[in-house]
Amino acid sequence: LAEPTHATTLAARDGEPVLREVGDDGECVIHPGVVVSGVRRVLAQPLMGRDGRVLGVLASGDGGGPRDVATWRLRTELIAAQAAAAIERATLVERQQEEAERVRALLRVSQEIAHGAPHDELVVAICRLTRELLGVDRATVLRWDGQAGQFATTAHDGMAPAEVEEWRGLRFAIAQDPDQVPSPYREAKQEGRLIVAPLNHAGRVYGLLVARRSERPDRFDGRQIAFLEGIARQGGLALDNLRLHDEERNAAALAMTLLEVAREFNLAPDENQLLALLTGRALEATGADAVVVALWRAREAVYRIEAAQGRNAARLDVLVGLELAPEAYQTDGSTVRLEPVWAERLARTVGAEGGAVAELCVPIERGRERAGVLMLVWTAGPAASPHHTALARSLADQAAIALQNVRLVADTRAASRVKSEFVATMSHELRTPLNVIMGYTDLLLEGAFGGLVEEQRGVLGRMQRSTRELLDLINATLDLNRLEAGKSRVTVEQVSVSELFSQLQVETAAGLDHDHLEIRWQLATDLPVLETDRSKLRMVLKNLIGNAIKFTQRGAVTVAADQTEGAMLFTVADTGIGIRHEDLPVIFDMFRQVEAANTRRHGGVGLGLYIVKRLLTELRGEINVESEVGAGSRFKVRVPLRLRA
Repeated sequence: LAEPTHATTLAARDGEPVLREVGDDGECVIHPGVVVSGVRRVLAQPLMGRDGRVLGVLASGDGGGPRDVATWRLRTELIAAQAAAAIERATLVERQQEEAERVRALLRVSQEIAHGAPHDELVVAICRLTRELLGVDRATVLRWDGQAGQFATTAHDGMAPAEVEEWRGLRFAIAQDPDQVPSPYREAKQEGRLIVAPLNHAGRVYGLLVARRSERPDRFDGRQIAFLEGIARQGGLALDNLRLHDEERNAAALAMTLLEVAREFNLAPDENQLLALLTGRALEATGADAVVVALWRAREAVYRIEAAQGRNAARLDVLVGLELAPEAYQTDGSTVRLEPVWAERLARTVGAEGGAVAELCVPIERGRERAGVLMLVWTAGPAASPHHTALARSLADQAAIALQNVRLVADTRAASRVKSEFVATMSHELRTPLNVIMGYTDLLLEGAFGGLVEEQRGVLGRMQRSTRELLDLINATLDLNRLEAGKSRVTVEQVSVSELFSQLQVETAAGLDHDHLEIRWQLATDLPVLETDRSKLRMVLKNLIGNAIKFTQRGAVTVAADQTEGAMLFTVADTGIGIRHEDLPVIFDMFRQVEAANTRRHGGVGLGLYIVKRLLTELRGEINVESEVGAGSRFKVRVPLRLRA
């Protein structure tokens, strides 16, 4: 107090009661500005709180007459104790009410900003609530821009954009150490008309929440500062949740994009198509101005640019075919940097002003095997974001797998082509001497070189059957080779089913070597003329009939034809050994017969039914089979009446 000799001043300072005599003029200054007349003595009793703090002073006075001073002191002390208790109770109730109001206000903040609004709407809501609940004139959020290294205004409430420039010093002061925002600044400035609280959560700084009042001269108190910090904590939590939601959404979108990319890449028929897909997808996903792919050519030990896409397509085309030395790409861990000379040339080609570009080079590699480099170029704007980097690396990884697959497929096709050419050559070479053997065997059996005894005729008969089986195998191999090589062509012509059956009867009778099997031919009346590939249909039926004869030792093989619902239905049924139900799904596979023992007993390599299935695909037909072990099998072939070539 201004006058340390006042009784109230001494009592408040020392925490002890003070009894003082006053002057004879009859006026007593009990407290600065409080003057009482007719008082000769003053008793100042401090109001002591339970924690020993002085809450106030109870002052009483009298005219100086005789009285019991001890009783006066005791009563004053009791009244002061009751007053102190009442003040503490009132203060506690007031603080509880203020805390309840603060909790309700923060709950409102939490409810209004926790509904998943977009970033800009969320920040505006934080500013509006700060202004309303704290009773300030202006509120704004400064967002921390890590790339620029400073804070930038994102939203405000009650503040003109120009006013934010007053806080340039604040931006630069805090930008030096964003992890500590804003404690150093708050200690120096928080007592004024501007207070700041960090928007952070779980160690991440999202910005600053700033409140300011210009009309009221009084300073912010500690409760208001704590209230702003509470709002900022809620805002930091909401911004962190929004970040997590955005990251989850971006991760889901990236996963979907990569799934589509993987599907497209895996369907690419060759390397050129794959690289076109890669550059196109990279342009679309990253917004780059140009995408260039250079593949490593181990034989020449160079990188060769194989694909380039971008806004300036005509200028980028000149890059395709250029070869770069291994030193053009400098590898640093998981990143690749383009040599400055080539970076400048790339910038000029893309068309960047002043030759300045932002580039991102990502290795295309499978394990430790180097395959190439994916380059993305931006002619304007900041460097590639972490999202762009992650996306480019994912695209490069997918491309590395697809590139390896494409090359494996190409190698497999080349090997298959060589194999097919070898098989075709060998089959033709085998068929020539085999025809000579068959011809001489037929002549011998016909008696062209003289008569034969029964034993000789039996030997020649077995030779004739074996050569025919070998010829059938060679023909099947040639048919398969043509199908696999794509050399089989469909020739549509008119086909009489009766004439086709007559031809099959002759061919089947020639190959039948015992009398224990009957071949039955059933032809429905008034069958229409088919329009299909005669040769392929004959081969289908011949293979099915030959299969039935091979696996039927006694009984009958029935071949039937009938018309049904715009199609011709052929049925080949036998009374042979039958097929187990679990073996039915695999009998049409290449080189598959249901039992190795049966393969040795009945001959063949398992090509007949596979060829039937392939030929029916070209004839737009279908085949079904019913079978029972020990009772025989029934194959049903359905082909359209009119085949469109």
